[in-house]
Amino acid sequence: MKTRAARFVEELDEVPDGAVTVFSAHGVAQSVVMDAAARGLPVLDATCPLVSKVHSQGKRYVGTAAS
Repeated sequence: MKTRAARFVEELDEVPDGAVTVFSAHGVAQSVVMDAAARGLPVLDATCPLVSKVHSQGKRYVGTAAS
């Protein structure tokens, strides 16, 4: 990807305005998703479906445990 001018960053504020932003296969925090939306960044969410499933199950478990 680097040979195609992709830049890897650690923080969303390192992404240039208007640049297509690809979220890691490991997923990102909901706050990162909201910050990218607030900046109007075009996003490709490459989060692995299995990772998304585990995150969803974790949220459901925490909601059940809190009851």
